Amino acid sequence: MRRRGFLASLVAGTASLAGCSLIGGESSDGDRGQSPSPGPGTFTPAPVPTTRDTPVDGRTTRSGDRRTEGTPRGPESLASVVDLRTSRRTYAFAPTMMQVGDTTAALWFGRTATADDPARLVGWIRNGADEARTVRLGRIPAVGRVHARGPDDRDGAAHLHLAPTPEHDLAEAVPRLERNDEGRWVVRSLGFWIPETVRMAAGERRRLAYAVVVGPDPPNRPTGIYEFPGEGDGRIAVWNTTSPGPATESRFAGQSVAPPDRDDSDSDERSVTWYHEADRTTPVFVRPSTERLELDGRATVTAVNHSREAVGCGQWSLYKLVDGEWFLLGPWSSPTSCRLLAPGGRAEWTLRAFTGAADPPPERRGREYTRGHLGGGRYGIVSGYSHATGVSAALVELVGPPAEIVPTDDATVARDGDVVTVTTAPYGDDRFAPDASFAVERVGAADDGAERLIAEQVMDRHGLSRARGLRNALPFFRPEIERVVVRTDETVRRRVLPAARSVRRFRFDGETYAVTAPDDETPD
Repeated sequence: MRRRGFLASLVAGTASLAGCSLIGGESSDGDRGQSPSPGPGTFTPAPVPTTRDTPVDGRTTRSGDRRTEGTPRGPESLASVVDLRTSRRTYAFAPTMMQVGDTTAALWFGRTATADDPARLVGWIRNGADEARTVRLGRIPAVGRVHARGPDDRDGAAHLHLAPTPEHDLAEAVPRLERNDEGRWVVRSLGFWIPETVRMAAGERRRLAYAVVVGPDPPNRPTGIYEFPGEGDGRIAVWNTTSPGPATESRFAGQSVAPPDRDDSDSDERSVTWYHEADRTTPVFVRPSTERLELDGRATVTAVNHSREAVGCGQWSLYKLVDGEWFLLGPWSSPTSCRLLAPGGRAEWTLRAFTGAADPPPERRGREYTRGHLGGGRYGIVSGYSHATGVSAALVELVGPPAEIVPTDDATVARDGDVVTVTTAPYGDDRFAPDASFAVERVGAADDGAERLIAEQVMDRHGLSRARGLRNALPFFRPEIERVVVRTDETVRRRVLPAARSVRRFRFDGETYAVTAPDDETPD
């Protein structure tokens, strides 16, 4: 069985972290995780920080950067990950560096949870301004806003908390912590532990230290994303350490799908992690919101990274599977920058699929793809986010009638015997690009050596597909019609017949066609 180059346009694999943008997780809606009202419990007064700023190691690391003695130097990666020793849970905090105005904060895991101590985030906050200023801690996620709601927040309560420890330079109160009967570290009373504002000198840096705990009467602490409110990102992702993969079974489980080939490579990059083949041990996968979609409809696919390193780049593509062969349907452009998915992060991509023209028209946005003129059948949604393979992908069955090839509304038709001439609006409009034509002729039965096209490619109105211009030729073939000439402009002609004085052969619906320049026109 012959297979097409399924991944030819993808930049796959794990990319270097330098120069790449980081996707930490799903954004929150509104003002989530507000600090709760103080409880009735007892608070331990926080230690008073020293008023004398001592340079670390007896020196100042950079001009104007004053730090409290013992302040940690900085995070070593974009995300910080620990496996708890008190339960089968993994915590991933990201991003480890946060910038709000002139204020920079850094947090990362200094240790994991044990029977003796809770997991701890350590770091610092720095006033980067050239003068003393009042820093609004309440604007910064996980620094001044320390109560996070989880994936199931229907009760409106915060479920994961950052309780300041005695090493925290700015805390107003240090709550009492203990382990409950289930072995989890809890804070028995919630309150306002961090001041809303603090006065900091120019370049001053102060220590941060938080215990990661659950609240009184904690729920089961489901896996997922726990987001801290504020300006920017700040979240802790939680997953099962020994079972990071999907828990639900796919409707395509047990089915074999031809692995994608790359026309330009014989390497292992052509391998793919399919959602329907993933199991509980698969750390990186893409999960569709539905595997069977009625046209017209919408399906969202979520890339999940439960590994300990960032993965990318995150380009998304749509393919259709026909007779064991994959056909790329777009998008036809890729992001210019590499987008990495941090440990614990999630990234969504939405397909809006229509049988006729897209309504509303397609929008060129990185996280959504709108396509019209799609027919029923099996499709693959492919993501560059992957761990041990080139890409990750999910199968989705679109339910609807077959795609139909129809000419553009501006096409006018004339016939002379077995030749049809189709004239489109760009022809003769005296605008750039100049007028041009191409001819399509039926040359016989299907030729296995010629490229194969499907209706969805021909009807790709907004893409850069080489099949796009053929929608004004193929619908006019009848048993008695052997040749169709399309009069258009140079832009369309070059997509259909890019090389001058060339002949292009393609297969469609069991027959082979040849594309040439008309006898009375020679392309430059």
